[in-house]
Amino acid sequence: MSTDTDTQPHEADVKPKRGFKFPTAFTILFFVLVAVWILTFIIPPGTYDYVSCDGGTAKPIPGTYHQIKVDRSIQESLYDLWISPVNGLYGIRTPAEPVTDPNPEVLKKGQAVCGSEGATQVPAEIVTAPGDTGPYNSGDLNGAVQVFFFVLAIGAFITVTIRTGALDAGIGRVTERFRQRGLLLIVILMVIFSVGGTTYGMAEETLGFYAIILPVIIGLGYDRLVGVGIILVGAGVGTLASTVNPFATGVASDAADVALGNGIGLRLIMYVVFTAIAVAYVLWYARRVKADPARSMVPGVEGDQALAAGPGGPPGGTTVSLTFAVAFRAATWKRRA
Repeated sequence: MSTDTDTQPHEADVKPKRGFKFPTAFTILFFVLVAVWILTFIIPPGTYDYVSCDGGTAKPIPGTYHQIKVDRSIQESLYDLWISPVNGLYGIRTPAEPVTDPNPEVLKKGQAVCGSEGATQVPAEIVTAPGDTGPYNSGDLNGAVQVFFFVLAIGAFITVTIRTGALDAGIGRVTERFRQRGLLLIVILMVIFSVGGTTYGMAEETLGFYAIILPVIIGLGYDRLVGVGIILVGAGVGTLASTVNPFATGVASDAADVALGNGIGLRLIMYVVFTAIAVAYVLWYARRVKADPARSMVPGVEGDQALAAGPGGPPGGTTVSLTFAVAFRAATWKRRA
């Protein structure tokens, strides 16, 4: 006598359909790397003439761009592709060298770039373009190994803190304290991040704060986009109006040969106005989402409601959190020195 199980296929035998899965960040970076490498065979290579003003860093001279001929075999090009991740971390660029007999027209343009101090022409020296980048060269470090180790260290700090449970306990206490003052918390945090952006260009230093602030914001009844806006918009609007940021305004002032304080009044006005607009926008969206969660631009996920629980956590959570804060600040204090 046959049964339904005799005629029906077993569930284990039915293979689920494979849907589209978004590639990982490493996969995307690999294809971008290959695409850029392919473009080197299509786009003609070129360079500018360079000038060194009073022995300073070589700067390109506007209006001197010209194409150059580069003879590289396919083996050498493949080697460049293979070594490019290493160069991105630890590439050393060969410094520029003086040109013994520069073109008079190029020299004149270089002198115009350097300008003058009063009635005296700033010494201008035509130099070669910065040399190739490679791990075995002699010269200046051109890679971003310091950023790599910074992100690695921040990830280690966050992982250790999460494993101790101290982060959950701290989030519970902060959520309980500001449960009725969520909008005030948003304003305070955005101002703090904007100050970091306008003073030293706070950007990748905000990485560790996402894991700390987003659960607090979710626990207060907002969505993830509010937490991202606090950090990303807050720091971004501060960097946009870099008042005394030495890595944006400072570098630009040095290149233009003007004092860092020139125009600081206008930059301060920009900072105040832009920060006020950014805070007002995030507050508007936060009120909208809290009043009607269905209007959120990002859907919630399982576990969001648990973040609204009261304080609690393992013993020693305060000590671990304090240690984390001190270590994190020490890691970012000299990040841009």
